Amino acid sequence: MGNIRFISLVALMGLFLASQASAQTVSQEQDYPFTKIRIFLADGADFRIDPDDIFREFNGHPVGEQTADIKRVAWLTDFADEVLDGYHELEVLRSHDLLLDREPDSGEIIVRGLLHLGIERYKDIRIPAAITALEQGAEAAMAEFLDILSPDLVSDIYLYLGLSRLENGEDALAHVAFKNMFTVTPGKHFQKGYYPKDAEDAITKAAIDVSKSHQGDVLLSSALRADRFMKRHKVNAVCTLSISKALGSKKEVEIRLFERPKRGKGLVSLSVMDRFALDEGTQERISKTLTAWASCADVPSRRLEKRKAPRFFMDTSAAYAVYLKTPTRRHFHNAGLGIGLAWHAAEGLDIFGRLNIFNSFPDPYKDLISDFWSVQAIAGAGYSLIANWGRVFVHFGLEMNYLSDFASTTDPQCKFWPNDPSRCDRTRIKNPSVLLGINGTVGFNIKISGPVSLNFQTGVSAYYYSNKGVPDINFPYLLELGLGYAFF
Repeated sequence: MGNIRFISLVALMGLFLASQASAQTVSQEQDYPFTKIRIFLADGADFRIDPDDIFREFNGHPVGEQTADIKRVAWLTDFADEVLDGYHELEVLRSHDLLLDREPDSGEIIVRGLLHLGIERYKDIRIPAAITALEQGAEAAMAEFLDILSPDLVSDIYLYLGLSRLENGEDALAHVAFKNMFTVTPGKHFQKGYYPKDAEDAITKAAIDVSKSHQGDVLLSSALRADRFMKRHKVNAVCTLSISKALGSKKEVEIRLFERPKRGKGLVSLSVMDRFALDEGTQERISKTLTAWASCADVPSRRLEKRKAPRFFMDTSAAYAVYLKTPTRRHFHNAGLGIGLAWHAAEGLDIFGRLNIFNSFPDPYKDLISDFWSVQAIAGAGYSLIANWGRVFVHFGLEMNYLSDFASTTDPQCKFWPNDPSRCDRTRIKNPSVLLGINGTVGFNIKISGPVSLNFQTGVSAYYYSNKGVPDINFPYLLELGLGYAFF
């Protein structure tokens, strides 16, 4: 029997430890308690364009294949992703994440349709129609921010728009279109000999112009466009990285970070703009720059939010009362219970109601013919101040006091024979049953644990009406001590 008990005890302990380990595992898998802020990390771009290397022999690859620059600088954005992902309150998003969040009927479908139409019109030598379709496609693509999310698509639009402009004799507008193409995809390359000589020359000139004039990323070239992008995709910040040629042909990395205003008003601001050399210390510099920003970012855990104030306060208490004016020769005591409910209607304003029930004790001279019950009902408004330690309040209200079987007299005959008219003059007995008046109370709540508090209050009432004329019993002074509970 002893062995069975021992084995059972060990089994129960094993089950207990297993349940604790399971609970710990579940708690570790729970989401981070704060709301994450969304930061979009754009794909890196390499603006070190070599005009002599734009047209290549692709050795069997399909004619017109382009190689984007994303892979050449992928290590920049991937490393930045690792740095930002180390912060629990940051949700790092890439282009494919935002594309997945788009609606099925998004404008990208329209843009692709306009590109297809423009290419068909260009091949059919219907150049004006091609230019119209491609211009509409470029405008729609920029409105949908596809130059950021689908740069290859937008690049093709500008390519065929430049070719169409060139075919139409508009060399200056063709140059602008080709420059826009290299701005979106600076690493674009073409099959050598696929395009006419004049087209290759125009594309090369645009590449030379961009390589000489471009000094960094211009994805979000203005605060207004950055603001629209963030609102459209519900992100709080945008980070871009790029490689370009600085003065003196020195390789340079540029990192920019746009951030929405902390209070939700106004346009976005360029919070970070840092440039540094592309060398063995590049990763360390990226880490320092992003860490410095993340350490001061407006993340939820650092926001000083106003503590939510309780909306309702309820209390139950032991109560004591003594009437300062009585028809008896000495004061008598009353003890009972109280319950109250206060609604914190606005900052500093309470609406309250209270109910007290008392039972009287005999007075020293036995002027009270018998003990009686009194029921006080109070309703009104007042002021309160809520602090971390609790609450202090001042309440004023109207009161009705119902007295059951109250009767007092100083006539000895009425004390012994109250129901004998021959011995007791009933006019010598004071027996009001309903009293109306006003009440004033001051009190405080001191927090004990969580919403539970210690409640103390004291007050006095003044009656101006009695069902038996001028109130002979008046000015009850109250003391209450009990526990309260705050409802949020």
